[in-house]
Order: sequence, then structure tokens, then C-alpha cells
Amino acid sequence: MMNEEGIFPRLVDLIYERRDDDAGLHRMLLELLYEMSRIQRLRIQDLILIEDEFVQYLFQIIEGLSDDVHDPYHYPVIRVL
Repeated sequence: MMNEEGIFPRLVDLIYERRDDDAGLHRMLLELLYEMSRIQRLRIQDLILIEDEFVQYLFQIIEGLSDDVHDPYHYPVIRVL
């Protein structure tokens, strides 16, 4: 259902474009992206839309928080990766 509505690419865009916005919202978008990917099979067309910069951005989040393993960003970002 969500795949038919084109939600996956929109979530990826929101996560990447709003990276400097509210941390709680950003974390929630990451969790939503993970849950959607877990529940529904992603289409190849959706996966192709993920750019290298987005993956690098997720790794940068993890690297930036590497000194605090209890940071709430760690788990959602790692699950998305």
C-alpha cells in the first residue's frame, strides 16, 4: 500500500533534506523508513533512488555519535543501514 503511494522515496528525501531540523522528528522519520522497509518488500525502482550521498550521510551520523553509544540516533540509523 505505501509502495503504491510512493512513500519510500519521499521518506528518503525528507530524512536527507531535513537533517538539520528537529532531532526528534528526524529520528521518527528514520524509524518510519525502517518499519516500512521491514513490513513491505521494497521495489527495485525505490532502491535505485537511494543516492550514495544519503548512505554517506547515515554513516556520518554514526561516526559523529561514536563516542556516545547510548545516543538515541544510533539504533534507528543502524537499522536503516
